[in-house]
Amino acid sequence: MKKIIMMVMGVLLITLVACGTSNNNQTAGPSEAMNEEEQAVDKSNEYDEKDSGESEMADEKKSDDKNIEEYGVIEEHIDLDKYEMDVKEDNPHKRIILYETEQGEKEYKSIFLKDEDRLKIIEFNHGQIFNEVINS
Repeated sequence: MKKIIMMVMGVLLITLVACGTSNNNQTAGPSEAMNEEEQAVDKSNEYDEKDSGESEMADEKKSDDKNIEEYGVIEEHIDLDKYEMDVKEDNPHKRIILYETEQGEKEYKSIFLKDEDRLKIIEFNHGQIFNEVINS
Protein backbone atom coordinates (compact mmCIF):
# COMPACT_ATOMS: atom_id res chain seq x y z
CA MET A 1 0.00 0.00 0.00
CA LYS A 2 2.81 2.40 0.90
CA LYS A 3 4.58 1.65 -2.38
CA ILE A 4 1.46 2.48 -4.38
CA ILE A 5 0.98 5.79 -2.56
CA MET A 6 4.63 6.72 -3.14
CA MET A 7 4.36 5.90 -6.85
CA VAL A 8 1.18 7.98 -7.22
CA MET A 9 2.80 10.94 -5.41
CA GLY A 10 5.88 10.66 -7.62
CA VAL A 11 3.77 10.72 -10.78
CA LEU A 12 1.81 13.73 -9.47
CA LEU A 13 5.02 15.54 -8.64
CA ILE A 14 6.44 14.93 -12.11
CA THR A 15 3.17 16.11 -13.67
CA LEU A 16 3.10 19.30 -11.60
CA VAL A 17 6.70 20.11 -12.45
CA ALA A 18 6.07 19.54 -16.17
CA CYS A 19 2.94 21.73 -16.12
CA GLY A 20 4.66 24.46 -14.14
CA THR A 21 7.23 25.30 -16.80
CA SER A 22 6.29 28.25 -19.00
CA ASN A 23 6.40 28.34 -22.76
CA ASN A 24 8.66 31.22 -23.85
CA ASN A 25 7.88 30.77 -27.56
CA GLN A 26 4.61 32.72 -27.35
CA THR A 27 4.32 35.79 -29.56
CA ALA A 28 4.53 39.10 -27.74
CA GLY A 29 1.74 41.64 -27.98
CA PRO A 30 2.36 45.33 -28.74
CA SER A 31 2.73 46.33 -25.10
CA GLU A 32 5.20 43.51 -24.44
CA ALA A 33 7.23 44.50 -27.51
CA MET A 34 7.37 48.07 -26.24
CA ASN A 35 8.63 46.82 -22.88
CA GLU A 36 11.41 44.93 -24.63
CA GLU A 37 12.44 48.09 -26.49
CA GLU A 38 12.40 50.09 -23.26
CA GLN A 39 14.53 47.44 -21.61
CA ALA A 40 17.03 47.60 -24.46
CA VAL A 41 17.28 51.40 -24.09
CA ASP A 42 17.67 51.06 -20.32
CA LYS A 43 20.48 48.54 -20.79
CA SER A 44 22.34 50.81 -23.22
CA ASN A 45 22.04 53.69 -20.75
CA GLU A 46 23.27 51.38 -18.01
CA TYR A 47 26.39 50.56 -20.06
CA ASP A 48 27.06 54.26 -20.67
CA GLU A 49 26.79 54.99 -16.96
CA LYS A 50 29.07 52.06 -16.17
CA ASP A 51 31.70 53.25 -18.68
CA SER A 52 31.70 56.80 -17.30
CA GLY A 53 31.88 55.44 -13.77
CA GLU A 54 34.90 53.34 -14.69
CA SER A 55 36.73 56.32 -16.18
CA GLU A 56 35.96 58.39 -13.09
CA MET A 57 37.33 55.59 -10.92
CA ALA A 58 40.48 55.41 -13.08
CA ASP A 59 41.02 59.18 -12.72
CA GLU A 60 40.48 58.90 -8.97
CA LYS A 61 42.93 55.99 -8.75
CA LYS A 62 45.62 57.96 -10.62
CA SER A 63 45.24 60.91 -8.24
CA ASP A 64 45.45 58.50 -5.28
CA ASP A 65 48.67 57.05 -6.74
CA LYS A 66 50.28 60.50 -6.70
CA ASN A 67 49.52 60.87 -2.99
CA ILE A 68 51.83 58.08 -1.87
CA GLU A 69 54.91 59.25 0.02
CA GLU A 70 57.47 57.77 -2.35
CA TYR A 71 55.82 58.94 -5.60
CA GLY A 72 58.33 61.74 -6.34
CA VAL A 73 61.37 59.50 -6.02
CA ILE A 74 59.77 56.72 -8.07
CA GLU A 75 58.90 59.25 -10.76
CA GLU A 76 62.59 60.21 -11.03
CA HIS A 77 63.54 56.59 -11.87
CA ILE A 78 60.49 55.30 -13.78
CA ASP A 79 58.51 57.04 -16.54
CA LEU A 80 55.14 56.57 -14.81
CA ASP A 81 53.19 57.75 -17.87
CA LYS A 82 54.09 54.45 -19.57
CA TYR A 83 53.07 52.15 -16.71
CA GLU A 84 50.03 51.22 -14.66
CA MET A 85 50.59 50.99 -10.92
CA ASP A 86 49.34 47.75 -9.36
CA VAL A 87 49.49 47.94 -5.56
CA LYS A 88 50.11 44.39 -4.36
CA GLU A 89 50.47 45.11 -0.66
CA ASP A 90 49.85 48.20 1.43
CA ASN A 91 49.91 47.81 5.19
CA PRO A 92 51.26 49.94 8.07
CA HIS A 93 54.79 48.60 7.53
CA LYS A 94 55.34 48.35 3.77
CA ARG A 95 53.91 49.06 0.34
CA ILE A 96 54.73 46.92 -2.70
CA ILE A 97 53.79 48.19 -6.16
CA LEU A 98 54.28 46.54 -9.55
CA TYR A 99 54.54 48.68 -12.68
CA GLU A 100 53.24 47.09 -15.84
CA THR A 101 52.81 48.15 -19.45
CA GLU A 102 49.46 48.36 -21.24
CA GLN A 103 50.20 44.87 -22.57
CA GLY A 104 50.41 43.57 -19.00
CA GLU A 105 54.19 43.07 -18.88
CA LYS A 106 55.59 43.77 -15.43
CA GLU A 107 58.82 45.76 -15.70
CA TYR A 108 59.40 47.39 -12.29
CA LYS A 109 58.70 46.78 -8.64
CA SER A 110 58.94 49.24 -5.77
CA ILE A 111 59.10 48.33 -2.10
CA PHE A 112 58.62 51.10 0.44
CA LEU A 113 59.44 50.17 4.04
CA LYS A 114 57.39 52.71 5.96
CA ASP A 115 59.04 52.21 9.35
CA GLU A 116 62.47 53.06 7.90
CA ASP A 117 61.38 55.38 5.04
CA ARG A 118 63.46 53.10 2.78
CA LEU A 119 62.55 52.78 -0.88
CA LYS A 120 63.80 50.01 -3.14
CA ILE A 121 63.13 50.04 -6.88
CA ILE A 122 63.81 46.92 -8.91
CA GLU A 123 63.85 46.72 -12.70
CA PHE A 124 63.05 43.11 -13.57
CA ASN A 125 65.53 42.85 -16.45
CA HIS A 126 68.40 44.70 -14.71
CA GLY A 127 68.01 44.19 -10.95
CA GLN A 128 67.90 46.76 -8.17
CA ILE A 129 68.25 50.35 -9.41
CA PHE A 130 67.48 52.25 -6.18
CA ASN A 131 67.83 51.48 -2.46
CA GLU A 132 67.93 54.47 -0.15
CA VAL A 133 66.23 56.12 2.78
CA ILE A 134 64.06 58.93 1.45
CA ASN A 135 62.81 62.05 3.17
CA SER A 136 59.07 62.06 2.86
